[in-house]
Amino acid sequence: MGKVYLYNGDVVSGTQADELIAAGRELAVVDVYTLADWRNDGDFSAAPGDLVTNDVVLFMFDGAAPMFDRDGIFQCSTPRDLHNGRPTFPTFRRERDLWRYIGYCHAGQKRLPDDNLHH
Repeated sequence: MGKVYLYNGDVVSGTQADELIAAGRELAVVDVYTLADWRNDGDFSAAPGDLVTNDVVLFMFDGAAPMFDRDGIFQCSTPRDLHNGRPTFPTFRRERDLWRYIGYCHAGQKRLPDDNLHH
């Protein structure tokens, strides 16, 4: 996983991070799933709860309209699995400059089916 610097919840670049550190500001360093991680893994392998970069979400959507797009929740339009005979879709929640991978959820839902941990 890659690392990003956060200042007040916002992602900051290397130069910005250096300036903030020099000014005595505290930055959080968090793990984030990147497109390079996906390419190295050979398949999408982020776990529910992982932060992911914008390029991962864009690659996941691959230009297709989302299945669901409301209140900072995006679902890919292509189902990836079935749960109780119903399709589930990769679902992401916007968190400022990053995305939180929720997992595979039913259409329009923003939580996992009860016994569905990932797929």
